[in-house]
Amino acid sequence: TPEDTPIVVCLPITDADLGQSHNATICGVTNGTISNVTTIGLQTCVSFIPTANFFGNASICVSVCDNGNPSLCD
Repeated sequence: TPEDTPIVVCLPITDADLGQSHNATICGVTNGTISNVTTIGLQTCVSFIPTANFFGNASICVSVCDNGNPSLCD
């Protein structure tokens, strides 16, 4: 993406159990910030805003947990 351009990244929840809800937690980010974490259906989306004038690789860690008993996370 062009330098200094925010993006939205959406990831599928691939091992969901029928009838469970999910929530997402940011477990790490490099070279930017995250906002607007949403989980809708079987997809989690985050808005990534890169550090000003940053050029290079960035990474995002997202942990998604279900509401089962016990709660399981990926």
